[in-house]
Amino acid sequence: AELGIIKLPDCSYPVRVILGRTKTAKPQVFQYFHLITTIPERSKDDIELVEFYNTRQTIEAFIKTGKNVLNLKHFRVRNFYGIQFTLALGLLAHNFMSWARREIFAGTPLARMGIREFVEQAMRVPARLKSLEIDMPITLFPETSVYAQAMVRATKKKSSTQMLLPFSN
Repeated sequence: AELGIIKLPDCSYPVRVILGRTKTAKPQVFQYFHLITTIPERSKDDIELVEFYNTRQTIEAFIKTGKNVLNLKHFRVRNFYGIQFTLALGLLAHNFMSWARREIFAGTPLARMGIREFVEQAMRVPARLKSLEIDMPITLFPETSVYAQAMVRATKKKSSTQMLLPFSN
């Protein structure tokens, strides 16, 4: 619901105030929010404004995750293509971790982790490669790691396969 245009003292711009509510995980419990903007109503109505700010907040949250979790700051290169490649690898890592939480760890407490916690805990499981007689090494995880155990159980349940990357040979 829009409260309308409010005139603030010492402010030459008209300010719009939008009140809204969202559902929570609990039934019949709502969370309330407000938006204060100078975007005129002729540009965006209430619903468009909420969608606009939700999109903006999603982008800002991803940038914050990129900087604080994936360490996409203070690049070691100053070359445009080097920075572009670093960002592409960061996005690939983020997409992989989001997929892994949703698909590999579905039905476990690990699926509800945030990306930061996932990076700090689940992705830091030590592993080592062991060569076999065949031309394909295997990865060995420690038996005591809760995350490694969950990953092994999850991969046994699903018939998912890992595609070889073209540069993995």
